[in-house]
Amino acid sequence: MNSKASQTLTKPSLLNLSLRVKLMLAIMAVLLFSITLNATLNYFNFEKRLTETSDSIYEIVLEETHNDINQAISLGLPLSAISNIQSMLDRRLKIVDGITALVVVSSSGERLFSTGEGNKENDRQLSLDITNSFGLIEGQVKLYYSTTLLEQQKTFLLKLQFLYSAIWILLSCLIAFIALKYLLKGIVGRVKGATAIFESATDSDELLPTITQAHKALQSPNSLSKFEKLKNKHFPVFIISLAILLTIIANLGVSYQSLDKFSQIYEVKLEQKSNLIGDSLNQMIKGLLDKGVPDDKLHGLEEEFAFFVDHHSEILSINFEGQSGSSYRYPEEQVVHPSIRESTFSLNNSHTIQLNVTTD
Repeated sequence: MNSKASQTLTKPSLLNLSLRVKLMLAIMAVLLFSITLNATLNYFNFEKRLTETSDSIYEIVLEETHNDINQAISLGLPLSAISNIQSMLDRRLKIVDGITALVVVSSSGERLFSTGEGNKENDRQLSLDITNSFGLIEGQVKLYYSTTLLEQQKTFLLKLQFLYSAIWILLSCLIAFIALKYLLKGIVGRVKGATAIFESATDSDELLPTITQAHKALQSPNSLSKFEKLKNKHFPVFIISLAILLTIIANLGVSYQSLDKFSQIYEVKLEQKSNLIGDSLNQMIKGLLDKGVPDDKLHGLEEEFAFFVDHHSEILSINFEGQSGSSYRYPEEQVVHPSIRESTFSLNNSHTIQLNVTTD
């Protein structure tokens, strides 16, 4: 009877998991939850910044094109007679990815100037009315852009989040398995020894001596080092510390790798944005200089710089150095930032526009 009962108690089952397996499952659950949450937050943050930056680039193209045309209209020129509109449209189409067409139409809807492949079915449209000095609508500037490239970049980032998360979860679980094997080695060995003593006892009269032997088998031998004794005594603390450490390292690894790939995509967007702003300022200042305005009399230039800096958080400062030694800067104080890059644009090989852009 006792033998049958013993066989029933020691018979393995799917639910009778070892201590190491149970701890592994617990650590894996913590890693899955933590890394999944971290990767999800990273992706939504990346998606938001990419979308906002892309939208702002298209808005800048539309607004600057609209402003340039309105300035020419204010001089009394009819919309169809402004000769530099076509070259301006062609230049801005080349600077920014994703724009499929830039079109200027008259108030009657007649297409006067255009560049690009034309609007497609899935393209999105932005438009602004062109008005003359009397407030009458002369026409409209339209910008068509495709979201295909942006969606591809988002999908790429999402797949990377899954890949990096899976790699770090597997790597952390492997480290946890090896560490648990080391941490539980002495304890598991003594438990197996005590179990073997109970299983070898066949006579109920030997129960007390058997319990005594099993108790001695569970105790740590005196020959162990201080660290081994400390490990055996406080192994729950070591296991909790292991889980916390692996979770922190894995999340840092996922975040670092994800941020590195995102930065490669994001820096391209920032470069396009800074090139676009630099081109707009370049054309504006060149127009003033061509009209004979000295570079030390460009009053109001700081306000133009302030508009871009204040409305676009990535742009930290804009600086213009004239041939005569004149300098215009916004903001006036020196900008210090841990993550900064400079874009420099030359004007007539004698003037310099410098944009400081952050990738943070």
